[in-house]
Amino acid sequence: MVYDNNFNRDSHSTRTERLRIIQYNFASIQPILAAPSHIEAWATDCYDIYVQLRTEAGVESAVKTGKTMLATSKSKLMEKEYQFTRVLGKSMYADNSPILKEQDKQESESRKDVENLLFLCAKLVEK
Repeated sequence: MVYDNNFNRDSHSTRTERLRIIQYNFASIQPILAAPSHIEAWATDCYDIYVQLRTEAGVESAVKTGKTMLATSKSKLMEKEYQFTRVLGKSMYADNSPILKEQDKQESESRKDVENLLFLCAKLVEK
């Protein structure tokens, strides 16, 4: 039974139940309704299609979450490796100031490049 006509405020469970009722009862009320053929075509599998789309959306969401977790993990690993390399470089060239200045400049540029790359990857994962 459909309790109200407030479709735009349906939760997923309410929408699922509403479409299930429509799909399984439409054939018995179609002679009374005399709905147009496009409504009849929609009603014959509206529940099945909705459940399929919700399932696909759930899988896509899980994949997105997995990719975000992987990107975060790799970002942390990259930061750790970077810090190790930075300390190693500074200790190797501690007595050579011009090389350290050049290294700091390159470090700053590289950090910006990496931050931009991570930002773009995060935007792709969000989609």
